[in-house]
Amino acid sequence: MPRPWRLGLCVAALACWLLVREHARLTLPASVRVGEAPPPVPRHAAALPPPPPPQPSPVCSVADVPEDCAASGGHYAERPADAVMVGLNKKVFRFVDERNYSCPAMRGAPCLFTTLPAKFGKADAIIDVLKDPRKVRPIGFKVKKTQLRGVIISEQDKAKQYNAQYKRNAYDFEIGYNKKDSRIWRPFMCNELSRKTNVTIAETLLRGPPPSANPRNKTGVLAAWVSNCVAWRMDYLRRLRKVVPLDSFGKCLNNNKTCAKSGASKCDRVELAGSYRFVFAFENTEEPHYVTEKVYTGLRSGAVPIYKGAPEVLEHVPKGSIILADEFASPEALGHHLMRLVDDDAAYRAHFAWDLAEFGRRETVARCPWQCRVCEMLLDRRGAAAQGEHGGDDAPPAPERGGGGSKASTTTSGSSKRHVVVMRD
Repeated sequence: MPRPWRLGLCVAALACWLLVREHARLTLPASVRVGEAPPPVPRHAAALPPPPPPQPSPVCSVADVPEDCAASGGHYAERPADAVMVGLNKKVFRFVDERNYSCPAMRGAPCLFTTLPAKFGKADAIIDVLKDPRKVRPIGFKVKKTQLRGVIISEQDKAKQYNAQYKRNAYDFEIGYNKKDSRIWRPFMCNELSRKTNVTIAETLLRGPPPSANPRNKTGVLAAWVSNCVAWRMDYLRRLRKVVPLDSFGKCLNNNKTCAKSGASKCDRVELAGSYRFVFAFENTEEPHYVTEKVYTGLRSGAVPIYKGAPEVLEHVPKGSIILADEFASPEALGHHLMRLVDDDAAYRAHFAWDLAEFGRRETVARCPWQCRVCEMLLDRRGAAAQGEHGGDDAPPAPERGGGGSKASTTTSGSSKRHVVVMRD
């Protein structure tokens, strides 16, 4: 007969084992519960395929906007070993002969614009700073077979269509305000404020209206700087000044000689315009996207431009920042509207409620600085040429320069866009 203490020990061990077994049954998955068989696998069940290998992120073209590249999960290639160099055949900078532009899509590679002829031999392209096609002359610089020949047009774009010398120059690409014909579209806001700086007009607008926009700082109503006295514009201005007090500082209808272009009365036009509520901003001609300094003088100064010109002007200015003359039946009707704004500060201030975030997303703003767009095109062309040397299919052909005009075209291949400039007769 067993001793009592041994019997009590056996009962305690059995109780512990039963508790552990019940706890495991309640907490463990069904497939591993103690004393239970795992669930049967259905006969029709197939083995899961292995996960796909990670795909490499796409390589973005230098022409792609950095934000778009990041959104697509892509990345730029390695930084180019050599700088992209562009020659300019005229002295366009003040105090310096060269300027380097920082372009994000170039991954830190220099984008150098030089006016030194001694460096033209190493340039990827040489640009004729023409501005006005009516003043075109035979090109005074030599271009190698591997170099491109560009031209800058700032006004009178239509004149190139009928200019034989312009066609003989056989430019490979055009930089200008004509969005349709220009390989490098350059809205006027992408220009620098002056020859002394590389800060663009677009950068200043993105800072918002200046303090002088406050109507309490205004001492005048309407200011005008007009030196091209075309009849239709003078007629409009004469009728408008019958309703609105006008200070005309230009050659046309001049009644104020305190702000001349040169001499003892020379002044800062933007600073003076800030003391007026409105600025007369009628273009010399009405052409697509031909928006010039006339409208930006007002916006930079804190005055509201009264505009007539390019049909697409609203793409080039902050929303609500200008007054369109064509929306009024007559100069007199416009004048009465301006005088109502003189008496209504709240309505006047509404013209300076700029949505800078929306303005910063505009295509026109994205083109700035235009020098980066040139370097990106040339870098892409250089990459396409290198790929062609290694058996690629998208190498750019050498420019065929003849006696006819030139037109830029774009070729696209693969998943990365390649912009190649070729000549088309």
